[in-house]
Amino acid sequence: MSPIPYVRGQVVVLTILVVGAGLFDAAILGACCGLTAFTWLLLLREKYRWDLVRTTVTIPPHRARLDRVVAGDALVTLLPATLLATLFAVEVGHPLTGHGAIHGAAAALVVAAAVIWASSLFDWYLILPRISGQLGPRPCRSAVEVADLPFPGTWKEVTRWWYIHRIVATFAFRVGLSTALAVVIGEISGLHQEARWLAGVAMLLFSSYAFSALWHGVGQAGHAKAIVGQTVRVERRPGKRRRLPPFTKLPPLQFDGRFCVVDVSIESVQIIDVAPHEAESLPVPEKFTRHPNSVLLPNADAIQPTRPSFDGCKARCSGVNWYCIENSRCFEPK
Repeated sequence: MSPIPYVRGQVVVLTILVVGAGLFDAAILGACCGLTAFTWLLLLREKYRWDLVRTTVTIPPHRARLDRVVAGDALVTLLPATLLATLFAVEVGHPLTGHGAIHGAAAALVVAAAVIWASSLFDWYLILPRISGQLGPRPCRSAVEVADLPFPGTWKEVTRWWYIHRIVATFAFRVGLSTALAVVIGEISGLHQEARWLAGVAMLLFSSYAFSALWHGVGQAGHAKAIVGQTVRVERRPGKRRRLPPFTKLPPLQFDGRFCVVDVSIESVQIIDVAPHEAESLPVPEKFTRHPNSVLLPNADAIQPTRPSFDGCKARCSGVNWYCIENSRCFEPK
Protein backbone atom coordinates (compact mmCIF):
# COMPACT_ATOMS: atom_id res chain seq x y z
CA MET A 1 0.00 0.00 0.00
CA SER A 2 0.91 3.67 -0.01
CA PRO A 3 1.07 5.04 3.54
CA ILE A 4 1.01 8.80 3.92
CA PRO A 5 4.80 9.27 4.41
CA TYR A 6 5.42 7.62 1.04
CA VAL A 7 2.71 9.66 -0.69
CA ARG A 8 4.12 12.88 0.74
CA GLY A 9 7.63 11.93 -0.31
CA GLN A 10 6.45 11.15 -3.82
CA VAL A 11 4.72 14.50 -4.31
CA VAL A 12 7.85 16.30 -3.06
CA VAL A 13 10.03 14.39 -5.55
CA LEU A 14 7.55 15.12 -8.34
CA THR A 15 7.54 18.82 -7.41
CA ILE A 16 11.34 18.99 -7.53
CA LEU A 17 11.43 17.23 -10.90
CA VAL A 18 8.74 19.49 -12.38
CA VAL A 19 10.79 22.54 -11.38
CA GLY A 20 13.99 20.86 -12.57
CA ALA A 21 12.46 20.03 -15.94
CA GLY A 22 11.41 23.66 -16.26
CA LEU A 23 14.85 24.95 -15.34
CA PHE A 24 16.69 22.68 -17.76
CA ASP A 25 14.76 23.35 -20.95
CA ALA A 26 12.04 20.70 -20.60
CA ALA A 27 9.44 23.12 -19.29
CA ILE A 28 6.58 22.01 -21.53
CA LEU A 29 6.97 18.39 -20.47
CA GLY A 30 7.31 19.36 -16.80
CA ALA A 31 4.21 21.57 -16.93
CA CYS A 32 2.22 18.87 -18.72
CA CYS A 33 3.23 16.23 -16.15
CA GLY A 34 2.41 18.52 -13.24
CA LEU A 35 -0.95 19.53 -14.70
CA THR A 36 -1.87 15.96 -15.60
CA ALA A 37 -0.96 14.70 -12.12
CA PHE A 38 -2.93 17.47 -10.42
CA THR A 39 -5.93 16.82 -12.66
CA TRP A 40 -5.72 13.13 -11.78
CA LEU A 41 -5.83 14.09 -8.11
CA LEU A 42 -8.99 16.17 -8.67
CA LEU A 43 -10.69 13.39 -10.63
CA LEU A 44 -9.92 10.75 -8.01
CA ARG A 45 -11.07 13.04 -5.19
CA GLU A 46 -14.35 13.58 -7.02
CA LYS A 47 -14.73 9.84 -7.58
CA TYR A 48 -14.01 9.27 -3.89
CA ARG A 49 -16.58 11.92 -2.91
CA TRP A 50 -19.26 10.31 -5.04
CA ASP A 51 -18.42 6.89 -3.61
CA LEU A 52 -18.96 8.26 -0.12
CA VAL A 53 -22.25 9.91 -1.12
CA ARG A 54 -23.54 6.72 -2.73
CA THR A 55 -22.67 4.55 0.24
CA THR A 56 -23.79 7.18 2.78
CA VAL A 57 -20.90 6.53 5.13
CA THR A 58 -19.21 8.89 7.56
CA ILE A 59 -15.49 9.49 7.18
CA PRO A 60 -13.70 8.64 10.45
CA PRO A 61 -11.45 11.39 11.87
CA HIS A 62 -8.17 9.53 11.23
CA ARG A 63 -9.07 9.21 7.53
CA ALA A 64 -10.53 12.72 7.12
CA ARG A 65 -7.38 14.32 8.49
CA LEU A 66 -5.18 12.42 6.05
CA ASP A 67 -7.49 13.24 3.13
CA ARG A 68 -6.74 16.89 3.83
CA VAL A 69 -3.01 16.14 3.99
CA VAL A 70 -2.95 14.37 0.60
CA ALA A 71 -4.81 17.17 -1.17
CA GLY A 72 -3.08 19.96 0.76
CA ASP A 73 0.41 18.72 -0.04
CA ALA A 74 -0.31 18.87 -3.77
CA LEU A 75 -1.91 22.28 -3.46
CA VAL A 76 1.09 23.90 -1.75
CA THR A 77 3.86 22.07 -3.64
CA LEU A 78 2.87 20.61 -7.00
CA LEU A 79 0.52 23.36 -8.15
CA PRO A 80 3.05 26.22 -7.67
CA ALA A 81 5.76 24.09 -9.33
CA THR A 82 3.48 23.50 -12.32
CA LEU A 83 2.77 27.22 -12.62
CA LEU A 84 6.50 27.93 -12.50
CA ALA A 85 7.19 25.36 -15.22
CA THR A 86 4.42 26.94 -17.29
CA LEU A 87 6.10 30.34 -16.98
CA PHE A 88 9.33 28.81 -18.25
CA ALA A 89 7.42 27.17 -21.10
CA VAL A 90 6.00 30.51 -22.29
CA GLU A 91 9.47 32.05 -21.88
CA VAL A 92 8.53 34.35 -19.03
CA GLY A 93 11.38 32.84 -17.02
CA HIS A 94 14.90 32.01 -18.16
CA PRO A 95 15.61 28.26 -18.11
CA LEU A 96 19.18 27.04 -17.97
CA THR A 97 20.55 25.63 -21.21
CA GLY A 98 23.66 23.71 -22.19
CA HIS A 99 23.07 20.88 -19.71
CA GLY A 100 22.00 18.06 -22.01
CA ALA A 101 22.51 15.27 -19.47
CA ILE A 102 20.43 17.02 -16.80
CA HIS A 103 17.78 17.97 -19.35
CA GLY A 104 17.38 14.37 -20.54
CA ALA A 105 17.42 12.88 -17.05
CA ALA A 106 14.88 15.39 -15.70
CA ALA A 107 12.59 14.78 -18.67
CA ALA A 108 12.69 10.99 -18.17
CA LEU A 109 12.31 11.08 -14.40
CA VAL A 110 9.50 13.63 -14.23
CA VAL A 111 7.26 11.34 -16.28
CA ALA A 112 8.09 8.36 -14.06
CA ALA A 113 7.50 10.40 -10.89
CA ALA A 114 4.10 11.55 -12.15
CA VAL A 115 3.01 7.98 -12.87
CA ILE A 116 4.23 6.71 -9.48
CA TRP A 117 2.39 9.45 -7.59
CA ALA A 118 -0.74 8.80 -9.67
CA SER A 119 -0.50 5.13 -8.65
CA SER A 120 -0.31 6.10 -4.97
CA LEU A 121 -3.38 8.29 -5.38
CA PHE A 122 -5.18 5.32 -6.94
CA ASP A 123 -4.30 3.34 -3.84
CA TRP A 124 -5.49 6.10 -1.54
CA TYR A 125 -8.79 7.03 -3.18
CA LEU A 126 -9.96 3.75 -4.78
CA ILE A 127 -8.27 0.73 -3.21
CA LEU A 128 -7.95 1.65 0.46
CA PRO A 129 -11.57 2.82 0.93
CA ARG A 130 -12.69 -0.60 -0.29
CA ILE A 131 -10.31 -3.00 1.44
CA SER A 132 -10.60 -1.05 4.70
CA GLY A 133 -14.39 -1.42 4.72
CA GLN A 134 -14.81 2.35 4.75
CA LEU A 135 -17.52 2.12 2.06
CA GLY A 136 -19.50 -0.52 3.94
CA PRO A 137 -18.73 -4.05 2.69
CA ARG A 138 -15.55 -5.51 4.14
CA PRO A 139 -13.35 -8.16 2.57
CA CYS A 140 -13.06 -9.98 5.90
CA ARG A 141 -16.84 -10.52 5.79
CA SER A 142 -17.02 -11.65 2.17
CA ALA A 143 -18.39 -15.02 3.31
CA VAL A 144 -21.55 -13.45 4.76
CA GLU A 145 -22.15 -10.30 2.68
CA VAL A 146 -22.10 -9.41 -1.00
CA ALA A 147 -19.91 -6.49 -2.05
CA ASP A 148 -22.04 -3.73 -3.56
CA LEU A 149 -19.47 -1.03 -4.18
CA PRO A 150 -19.07 1.69 -6.80
CA PHE A 151 -16.56 0.66 -9.48
CA PRO A 152 -14.49 -1.37 -8.88
CA GLY A 153 -17.48 -3.10 -7.36
CA THR A 154 -16.36 -6.65 -6.54
CA TRP A 155 -13.40 -8.01 -4.63
CA LYS A 156 -12.17 -9.62 -7.86
CA GLU A 157 -12.22 -6.24 -9.63
CA VAL A 158 -10.51 -4.58 -6.67
CA THR A 159 -7.75 -7.20 -6.76
CA ARG A 160 -7.31 -6.87 -10.54
CA TRP A 161 -7.02 -3.08 -10.46
CA TRP A 162 -4.71 -3.32 -7.45
CA TYR A 163 -2.32 -5.33 -9.60
CA ILE A 164 -2.77 -3.16 -12.71
CA HIS A 165 -1.88 0.20 -11.18
CA ARG A 166 1.15 -1.25 -9.41
CA ILE A 167 2.38 -2.87 -12.62
CA VAL A 168 2.09 0.46 -14.42
CA ALA A 169 3.95 2.31 -11.64
CA THR A 170 6.77 -0.26 -11.47
CA PHE A 171 7.18 -0.30 -15.23
CA ALA A 172 7.28 3.52 -15.37
CA PHE A 173 9.89 3.65 -12.62
CA ARG A 174 12.19 1.12 -14.32
CA VAL A 175 11.87 2.65 -17.78
CA GLY A 176 12.32 6.19 -16.44
CA LEU A 177 15.40 5.24 -14.45
CA SER A 178 16.90 3.30 -17.37
CA THR A 179 16.31 6.17 -19.78
CA ALA A 180 17.78 8.75 -17.40
CA LEU A 181 20.87 6.60 -16.84
CA ALA A 182 21.35 6.02 -20.57
CA VAL A 183 21.04 9.73 -21.35
CA VAL A 184 23.48 10.79 -18.63
CA ILE A 185 26.09 8.19 -19.63
CA GLY A 186 25.69 9.05 -23.28
CA GLU A 187 26.13 12.78 -22.71
CA ILE A 188 29.05 12.46 -20.29
CA SER A 189 30.98 9.82 -22.24
CA GLY A 190 30.42 11.35 -25.65
CA LEU A 191 29.66 7.91 -27.08
CA HIS A 192 26.00 8.84 -27.36
CA GLN A 193 24.04 6.05 -29.06
CA GLU A 194 26.48 3.27 -28.21
CA ALA A 195 26.61 4.29 -24.57
CA ARG A 196 22.84 4.56 -24.40
CA TRP A 197 22.50 0.99 -25.59
CA LEU A 198 25.08 -0.21 -23.08
CA ALA A 199 23.41 1.66 -20.26
CA GLY A 200 20.02 0.31 -21.24
CA VAL A 201 21.29 -3.26 -21.30
CA ALA A 202 23.06 -2.80 -17.96
CA MET A 203 19.90 -1.46 -16.34
CA LEU A 204 17.82 -4.29 -17.78
CA LEU A 205 20.22 -6.84 -16.30
CA PHE A 206 20.29 -4.98 -13.00
CA SER A 207 16.47 -4.89 -12.98
CA SER A 208 15.92 -8.49 -14.00
CA TYR A 209 14.15 -9.28 -10.76
CA ALA A 210 11.73 -6.39 -11.25
CA PHE A 211 10.83 -7.45 -14.78
CA SER A 212 10.34 -11.02 -13.61
CA ALA A 213 7.97 -9.71 -10.94
CA LEU A 214 6.15 -7.65 -13.57
CA TRP A 215 5.61 -10.77 -15.66
CA HIS A 216 4.02 -12.61 -12.74
CA GLY A 217 2.01 -9.53 -11.79
CA VAL A 218 0.55 -9.31 -15.30
CA GLY A 219 -0.50 -12.95 -15.03
CA GLN A 220 -2.24 -12.32 -11.73
CA ALA A 221 -4.00 -9.22 -13.08
CA GLY A 222 -5.44 -11.37 -15.85
CA HIS A 223 -6.34 -14.32 -13.64
CA ALA A 224 -5.74 -13.83 -9.93
CA LYS A 225 -5.02 -16.97 -7.93
CA ALA A 226 -5.93 -15.17 -4.72
CA ILE A 227 -8.61 -12.49 -4.38
CA VAL A 228 -8.63 -10.05 -1.50
CA GLY A 229 -10.99 -11.29 1.22
CA GLN A 230 -10.90 -14.85 -0.11
CA THR A 231 -10.25 -17.80 2.19
CA VAL A 232 -7.51 -20.00 0.76
CA ARG A 233 -5.45 -23.05 1.59
CA VAL A 234 -1.70 -22.97 1.09
CA GLU A 235 0.45 -26.03 0.44
CA ARG A 236 4.12 -26.33 1.31
CA ARG A 237 6.43 -26.25 -1.69
CA PRO A 238 10.12 -27.07 -2.12
CA GLY A 239 12.46 -24.53 -3.64
CA LYS A 240 12.63 -24.46 -7.42
CA ARG A 241 14.65 -22.89 -10.18
CA ARG A 242 13.09 -19.80 -11.77
CA ARG A 243 12.30 -20.10 -15.47
CA LEU A 244 12.59 -16.33 -15.99
CA PRO A 245 15.27 -13.80 -14.94
CA PRO A 246 16.98 -13.62 -12.51
CA PHE A 247 17.05 -17.45 -12.77
CA THR A 248 17.94 -17.82 -9.10
CA LYS A 249 16.41 -20.56 -7.00
CA LEU A 250 12.99 -19.66 -5.64
CA PRO A 251 12.90 -20.09 -1.83
CA PRO A 252 10.71 -22.94 -0.56
CA LEU A 253 7.25 -22.21 0.79
CA GLN A 254 7.66 -23.42 4.36
CA PHE A 255 4.18 -23.00 5.82
CA ASP A 256 0.71 -24.28 5.06
CA GLY A 257 -2.81 -24.05 6.37
CA ARG A 258 -5.94 -21.97 5.96
CA PHE A 259 -5.54 -18.23 5.41
CA CYS A 260 -7.38 -15.03 4.48
CA VAL A 261 -6.01 -12.86 1.65
CA VAL A 262 -5.48 -9.29 2.86
CA ASP A 263 -3.03 -7.69 0.40
CA VAL A 264 -1.48 -8.23 -3.01
CA SER A 265 1.54 -6.80 -4.79
CA ILE A 266 3.54 -7.58 -7.92
CA GLU A 267 5.96 -9.56 -5.73
CA SER A 268 3.69 -11.53 -3.43
CA VAL A 269 0.30 -12.26 -1.91
CA GLN A 270 -0.12 -11.30 1.75
CA ILE A 271 -2.18 -13.74 3.83
CA ILE A 272 -3.22 -14.10 7.47
CA ASP A 273 -3.69 -17.37 9.38
CA VAL A 274 -7.41 -17.41 10.20
CA ALA A 275 -7.37 -19.86 13.13
CA PRO A 276 -6.39 -17.30 15.84
CA HIS A 277 -9.08 -14.91 14.55
CA GLU A 278 -11.87 -17.49 14.66
CA ALA A 279 -11.22 -18.36 18.31
CA GLU A 280 -14.08 -17.88 20.75
CA SER A 281 -11.97 -15.63 22.96
CA LEU A 282 -10.18 -12.68 21.34
CA PRO A 283 -7.98 -9.95 22.84
CA VAL A 284 -9.81 -6.85 24.08
CA PRO A 285 -9.34 -4.35 22.56
CA GLU A 286 -8.80 -5.95 19.16
CA LYS A 287 -5.21 -6.69 18.25
CA PHE A 288 -4.84 -6.13 14.51
CA THR A 289 -2.34 -8.38 12.72
CA ARG A 290 0.39 -6.17 11.29
CA HIS A 291 2.80 -8.66 9.75
CA PRO A 292 1.13 -11.20 7.42
CA ASN A 293 2.70 -14.21 5.75
CA SER A 294 3.85 -13.79 2.16
CA VAL A 295 3.58 -16.11 -0.82
CA LEU A 296 5.77 -15.05 -3.74
CA LEU A 297 3.85 -14.87 -7.01
CA PRO A 298 5.95 -17.62 -8.66
CA ASN A 299 4.51 -19.86 -5.89
CA ALA A 300 0.94 -18.61 -6.43
CA ASP A 301 -0.14 -22.04 -7.73
CA ALA A 302 0.23 -23.26 -4.13
CA ILE A 303 -2.81 -21.11 -3.22
CA GLN A 304 -6.26 -22.63 -3.69
CA PRO A 305 -9.71 -21.41 -2.57
CA THR A 306 -11.09 -23.45 0.30
CA ARG A 307 -14.10 -23.98 2.54
CA PRO A 308 -15.34 -23.08 5.04
CA SER A 309 -14.87 -19.37 4.41
CA PHE A 310 -13.46 -17.20 7.17
CA ASP A 311 -16.22 -15.93 9.46
CA GLY A 312 -14.25 -14.56 12.40
CA CYS A 313 -15.53 -11.05 11.65
CA LYS A 314 -19.17 -12.09 11.17
CA ALA A 315 -20.42 -10.62 14.42
CA ARG A 316 -17.35 -8.77 15.68
CA CYS A 317 -14.01 -7.37 14.57
CA SER A 318 -11.33 -10.04 14.93
CA GLY A 319 -8.37 -7.87 13.86
CA VAL A 320 -7.56 -9.98 10.79
CA ASN A 321 -7.24 -6.96 8.49
CA TRP A 322 -4.65 -4.32 9.42
CA TYR A 323 -6.23 -1.92 6.90
CA CYS A 324 -9.64 -2.14 8.62
CA ILE A 325 -11.08 1.34 9.08
CA GLU A 326 -11.80 0.48 12.73
CA ASN A 327 -8.04 0.31 13.28
CA SER A 328 -6.97 3.87 14.13
CA ARG A 329 -3.41 2.95 13.06
CA CYS A 330 -4.41 1.43 9.72
CA PHE A 331 -2.68 4.18 7.69
CA GLU A 332 0.67 3.83 9.43
CA PRO A 333 3.49 2.19 7.41
CA LYS A 334 3.51 -1.58 7.97
